[in-house]
Amino acid sequence: MGGFRLQLRWSLRDLRARWVLVAAIALIVALGTGLASGLGSMRSWRVASNDASYALLDSHDLRITLPEGSRVAAAALIAAIRSIPDATSITGLQQRLVASVQVDASLPGRTRIVPGRIVGIPVSGAPSQIDRLHLWEGRAFGPADSRADVAVLERTFAEANGLPATGRVLIGATTPLRYVGTGVTPDYFVVSRPGASISAADGYAVLFVPLATAQKIAGAPGRVNEVAITVRPGTDLASVEREITSALAVRLGGLGATFTRRAQEAPHRLLYADAKNDQRLYDVFAFLVIAAAALATFNLVGRIVDSQRREIGIGMALGLDGRYLAIRPLLLGAEIALLGALMGIALGLIFNAVFRSLLGSLLPMPVLVTPFQPAVFARGALIGFLLPFVAAVYPVWRAVRVAPVDAIQVGARAARGAGWASAVRRLPAPGGSLARMPLRNTLRAPRRTLLTALAVGVVIAVVVAFAGMIDTFRQSISQGRSAIEGGNPARMVVELDGFRPEAAAAAAVRRAGVTSAVVPAIRVGAEMSSRSASTPIILELVNPTSDVWRPRIVDGRFPTGTQGLVISREAARDLGVGVGDDVRVTHPRRLGGAIGLTQSRMRVAAIHPNPFRFYTYLDVSQASVLGLSGLANTLSVLPGTGVSQQQVTRRLSSLPGVTSIEPANAALKSVDDRIDDFVGILLFAEGIVLSLAVLIAANAAAINAEERRREHATMMAFGLPVRAPILIAMGEGLVVGMIATLTGLGLGLAILQWFVRSLVQDTLPEMGAVVSLSGASLATVVVAGLAATTLAPLLTVRRLRHINIPTSLGVVE
Repeated sequence: MGGFRLQLRWSLRDLRARWVLVAAIALIVALGTGLASGLGSMRSWRVASNDASYALLDSHDLRITLPEGSRVAAAALIAAIRSIPDATSITGLQQRLVASVQVDASLPGRTRIVPGRIVGIPVSGAPSQIDRLHLWEGRAFGPADSRADVAVLERTFAEANGLPATGRVLIGATTPLRYVGTGVTPDYFVVSRPGASISAADGYAVLFVPLATAQKIAGAPGRVNEVAITVRPGTDLASVEREITSALAVRLGGLGATFTRRAQEAPHRLLYADAKNDQRLYDVFAFLVIAAAALATFNLVGRIVDSQRREIGIGMALGLDGRYLAIRPLLLGAEIALLGALMGIALGLIFNAVFRSLLGSLLPMPVLVTPFQPAVFARGALIGFLLPFVAAVYPVWRAVRVAPVDAIQVGARAARGAGWASAVRRLPAPGGSLARMPLRNTLRAPRRTLLTALAVGVVIAVVVAFAGMIDTFRQSISQGRSAIEGGNPARMVVELDGFRPEAAAAAAVRRAGVTSAVVPAIRVGAEMSSRSASTPIILELVNPTSDVWRPRIVDGRFPTGTQGLVISREAARDLGVGVGDDVRVTHPRRLGGAIGLTQSRMRVAAIHPNPFRFYTYLDVSQASVLGLSGLANTLSVLPGTGVSQQQVTRRLSSLPGVTSIEPANAALKSVDDRIDDFVGILLFAEGIVLSLAVLIAANAAAINAEERRREHATMMAFGLPVRAPILIAMGEGLVVGMIATLTGLGLGLAILQWFVRSLVQDTLPEMGAVVSLSGASLATVVVAGLAATTLAPLLTVRRLRHINIPTSLGVVE
C-alpha cells in the first residue's frame, strides 16, 4: 500500500511539474465530453417536447385535402365522410377552409407585404378537440367571434417580424383584419411554403380565423377544402383512405382528395427527423473532439514516459517489476483523464443550461420537456475518462518492455535508428544543416509527428464539416435561385384565387400599368412515380418559348405541343429514370364542376438543374390533360421600366382574384436569410474548435521544447541566437501542419459527404444538396491549420530566453 501511495505522490508531482500541459489536455477532454454530454440531451428533450405538444393539441391522424381550386359544401363533404363503412372508427372531425392570400403586415416606417394563407377553423360552440389552437399571447377565439373579422397570427411570423401581440393586418389591398393574439396549431409547428418543407416563417404569414370569416374572405360561403380526422387506436388508415376516396367519387361527382397522415406532415417529419439527425451529427463532432484529446494524451504521456526512460531503466536494473514501474505514468494518464472528465461534466451542465434556453427560443413547441439526463452525463464522463486513459496504456507498455541497458541510455545513444531522417540527409537545401533540421526532426520520430498531426487533423476535420455545411446549403440555394430567376431576377409570380380565364386575368394585370410582360401559367400539386419510387412534385405548365422565363435544360429538349415532362436531376435520380423514360403522374383533372385526381403516363423529355427536386414542368399547351384549357392560376410578370417590385405588389394586390404577389426567388431568398441567422452560431463553434487545434499544437510545442532543452542549450552555447531553435521548431510545426491540414481536409470532406447524403436526405428530401466547400472556407481552414502548428513554438520564446545553459547541459550519460 505504501508503494502505491509513493507512486501516487510521485505522479501528482509529475502532474504539478507539467500543470500547463496537463490543464490544456484536460480542457480538450472536457470540451469533448462536455459537448457530448450537453448535446446528448437534445434528442431526448426534442422528442419528448414533440410528443407532449402533439398530444396537448390533439393532433389529427389523417388530413384530407381537396385538389387545387376545389371547394365544396361543408355539409356534403362531412356527409360523404360519415357515410363510409368504417365511420364508427372516426372519433373526431374538423372541417377547414385554407386559402392563399397576400398579407400586408407593415408597421410605421417599415413595409412588410408577404404571401400567406388564412386557415378557417370552427370556433362556435364547444372548442374543437382536433388540432387545437395554442395561444401564446393575446386572447383566444370565443363564440362571439364566429363571424367576426378577427384572427390569431402565427407566432413565429410575428416574432421574426417584430410584430406586437395584437394588431392589424391587411388581406389583399382592401380587407382589414384585426388579430387578437399569436398562436400555433400542430400543422404549423414548422411553417413552410406550399410544396416545400423548408422553414420560411419570417416571409410567409399564416392567420387562423373563424371558418365563416375565411369563407367570406375567400368568397366561398358554406364551403371547405380540408378536413382533419382522428380515429380509434388500431384503425387501418389505408382502409379508411380507400373508403373515403370511393365515397367522394360517388357522392360528390368524382371529387378527388389527397390524404396526409400525421407522420407524413412536413412539420412532424422535420421535427422528429431533425432531432434524430442533429443528434447523430453532434455525436460525431463530440467523438472527433474526444478522439483529438485522446491522441494528445497519448502523445503527452508517451513523451513523459520517454523523459522518464532512464528512471525506468534504473528501476528495472535494480530488479523492480515492470508492472510496478508502469503504475506512475499510468496514474498520470488516469489523473489527466479524470480531471478532463470532471471538467467535462461541469462544462456539460453549462452547455445543458444554454441549450435548454435555446430550445425555448428556437423550438415553436407549446410544451418543452427538458429534464436532466443522468445516463447521458454518465456516458459522457465514462467516455471522457476511458479514451484518454486507454491512450496512455500503449506508451507505458512499450516503455517497460525494453531491456534495462537500453532504457538507461538517453540522448542520441538511445535511438536505435534515425527514423526516416536518413531519407533527407543529402537533400540540398539553402542554409546547410539548420535548414534541413526541421524536416529531419519530424522524420526522426515519425510516430510523434503523426500523432500530433492526427490530433490537429481531426479537429480541422470538424471545422471543414462546419464550413462545408454552410457552403453546401448556400450553394444549393444559389443554384436553385439561379434556375428560378432564369436570367430575370426581377421576375415576379402572381397567384390567383383559383383557375380563371387566362386572357382575362392577363389583361387585368396589364391594365394596371406596372408590368412590362405578363405570361399565364398553371401550377398544381401532383405526384410522379416510376416502378421503383414516387415523389411529390409541383407541376407547372409554362410556355417553353417564353422570353420572360422558361426552365434551363441540361439534358434533352423541352418539346412544344407534346406531354414531355421536364424534371429535376434529383427527381430523375430518385426515380431511376432518364430522358426518354416514362413515368406516371397523379394530378388533378377538372371534370365538369368537380376536380378529381387521375393518373397519366408521360415521357421525360428533359432534365433541369434546379436542386429542388419537386419543380416539374409541362408545356402549357397540354392544359387539356388537366381539363384546364384556357385557364390559369398563376402569372409570371416583369415590372415595367422604373417600377419597383414593391410598387408592383401594392398595385396588383387590389385586383380582383389576386391572392399574392412576390418575387419568383422569394422562397429561396427567405431560406438563405434563415441560414444567415445560424452562420454566427456556426462561426462561433468553428472558433471554439479551432482553439482546440491551437491548444494541441501549443502542447506539442511545449513538449518539444522540454524534450530538446539540451539541444537548444547546445545551440545557444555555440553562439546561435534564440531565434534559431524557434525557427527550427516553427519549421517542424509547418511540416506537421501540412500533414494535419491534408488529413483534416480528407476526413472533413468525408464527414460532409456523409452528412449531406445521409442526414440532409432524410430531413430535407426535396432538396438535392450540392456538396460544396468554397474557396474562402478552404483558405480559412488551410491558413488556420498551418498557423496553429507553425506559430505555436512562439509560446516557448520566454522559456528559451531564460534557459539555464550550464544546467541544461549538465546531463551525465
